[in-house]
Amino acid sequence: MAEIDLNDLADRVEKLEGPCRETDLAIVEAVKAGMRHPWFIAPPSFTASLDAAMKLVPKGWASVQVGRTDDGLSYAGVAGNDGHMMAEDPDEFYAGCDSAATPALALCCAALRGRLMEGEGDDG
Repeated sequence: MAEIDLNDLADRVEKLEGPCRETDLAIVEAVKAGMRHPWFIAPPSFTASLDAAMKLVPKGWASVQVGRTDDGLSYAGVAGNDGHMMAEDPDEFYAGCDSAATPALALCCAALRGRLMEGEGDDG
């Protein structure tokens, strides 16, 4: 299977109108989110569940914010750990999503962008 670009995947998540199991599978493929054999085990519902989406936040990132805009869309942001926040430009270690259909989609999108900033793909 071709390598999945995390930025393209985050953009795809941001445009979804609701949970999508196909996208959940693409996320597992992109980040290997703790799945040993994704063809035997159902992937986490990253696009449906805040709890599952939290698993995508890069390790050590200390701050997560999720909310709703006045027009009913959801937003989310994740910020780097304390060491990152001491950088000259703290925005270098902030990843966000401004307008997703649900809080889970917004957090999933922001977390994927955070992983991209950290250079993460395969979780190991």
